[in-house]
Amino acid sequence: MKYCCECGGRVEARSATQGVGERYVCTACGRSYFASPRLAAACLVDIDGRILLTRRNTRPGYGLWNLPGGFIETSEPASRGAVRETLEEVGLEVEILRPYALFQIPAENVVQVVYLARHLGGTPRPGPESMEVGLFDETSLPWGDLALTTTREALRRYFSDSEAGEFGFLFAEIVRF
Repeated sequence: MKYCCECGGRVEARSATQGVGERYVCTACGRSYFASPRLAAACLVDIDGRILLTRRNTRPGYGLWNLPGGFIETSEPASRGAVRETLEEVGLEVEILRPYALFQIPAENVVQVVYLARHLGGTPRPGPESMEVGLFDETSLPWGDLALTTTREALRRYFSDSEAGEFGFLFAEIVRF
């Protein structure tokens, strides 16, 4: 960004309030432009006691397993984006049951929401961004080959909650995506 969309003045990067990050500020009118976090969403789908995962065909985490999900499009509700990404990546139609986890990843400027979702239809199959699709119970899950910390943390909590018979809400700040 070089020029202000309000007055056409030059903008420059300045330290944000309380020294957290930077934002662009117009040198003429003072308008601030915020670099808001990117929003990502994923679905945690349990089909008969097994969790649906996709082996990524993209970076980050190429070749590793992950919950189906991705970045939300402009003006797209996060829940709708999670449903869309699940259909694109694994060919399943799902229904969102509720938000389950919210992760802040400041180093990547990302916020990710994980939804519990119910399988409505379709047969798991890899889409263009997936090499493979799998269903795993807790003991067969490829814990050492998970792509993202957010997936690992959501799954750890999910299996713990399943055992307790009570599902809470997980909120965490992740140092490494």
